[in-house]
Amino acid sequence: MSAVFEFEPQAAPIRAASAERFPEEFQENLRNMIADVEQNVAAKALDVGEAAPDFTLHQAGSDTVRSLAAALANSPVVLSFYRGQW
Repeated sequence: MSAVFEFEPQAAPIRAASAERFPEEFQENLRNMIADVEQNVAAKALDVGEAAPDFTLHQAGSDTVRSLAAALANSPVVLSFYRGQW
């Protein structure tokens, strides 16, 4: 099964409202960015049910390094991804 997300029904009203508010150049740039994500990022995403590769991360607020494999050895793991510019 492929990790394809159907967001067109939710996107259509937003797209229509943005057409009234934003210049065409802005909208074209946005369409190009979306196409880039679909072609170059989403295509590399894991499929539903596919195992994540092992990785290590710094624990938030400390110098401790944690690996996915070590965490999975103790219990199930939930990964949450936050997008930010901090």
